Amino acid sequence: MEKRDPAVDRLGIEVVAAEPGRAVATMTVTEDMLNSHGVCHGGILFLLADTTMDYATNSGDEMAFAAHAEIDYLRPAMVDDRIQATGEAQERWGRSTLLDATIVNADSGVTIARFRGRTRTTGSR
Repeated sequence: MEKRDPAVDRLGIEVVAAEPGRAVATMTVTEDMLNSHGVCHGGILFLLADTTMDYATNSGDEMAFAAHAEIDYLRPAMVDDRIQATGEAQERWGRSTLLDATIVNADSGVTIARFRGRTRTTGSR
């Protein structure tokens, strides 16, 4: 999937684990990712968590797309912070999967954000 995901590539996101129901992705916050307050833009954090949802729910034989997602920002990520998102499927029913992801500072382990998303499968690849 990484070969077909230019956003992941351009932002320097590294998917370090991907299996059905679970994925882990990391990245380093750069100056280009900061908002007007000098902290990592919330949209970048959302994209990192969404990436784990994408890889966790598309690692099997079925193709899934995001149907809903929300995020709670708890602490800021700063330039040069190495951050890690771990996404794990919590529940599956029919064609839907509910996934929770946590973004942490990879060095300190401090939680930066919590994400919850739902995907919908559209059939096999």
